[in-house]
Amino acid sequence: MRPEKNSETSFPDHPESASRARDEVREWLGADHPAYENVRLAVSELVTDAVRHAGGEPGDGSLTLGLLALGDLLRVEVVDQDGGTTPLMAWPESSLLSESGRGLVLVGLLSGGSWGCRSLERGRTVWCEIPAIPRDPFPGPEGFFDPPETLDLPEADGPAFPV
Repeated sequence: MRPEKNSETSFPDHPESASRARDEVREWLGADHPAYENVRLAVSELVTDAVRHAGGEPGDGSLTLGLLALGDLLRVEVVDQDGGTTPLMAWPESSLLSESGRGLVLVGLLSGGSWGCRSLERGRTVWCEIPAIPRDPFPGPEGFFDPPETLDLPEADGPAFPV
């Protein structure tokens, strides 16, 4: 069930590279692999974040996608060629209900918190490790949109949303 080879592929620093990176996951892992959807989503998020936050204009640099089998883990590494001046988004000031900035939240959920970033002389590597056999399936939208029993917010006068 584990891929027999590791893969490393370079892409231009361009939004279309996320689609090409997802294709690379399908070729490397196979769409029937139990972790395929989780790895595919993590790759898509990391490549999209690299294109969006690497600095410069899309197409100015390149990205490298590394896919590695490490025992019971599948490691994803995305290396960008930024000069290292653009800070990585912090975990997780956004939530799954935010309109943007959910990429690292999703990567954190998919990897069980096993992800990180390291600076390079020129650029950075963002990585995550996803179980080859998912322990729990990635939860669907059920539960994400159910309000908690209490929000512990101070009382406010008037309606929550102006009419």
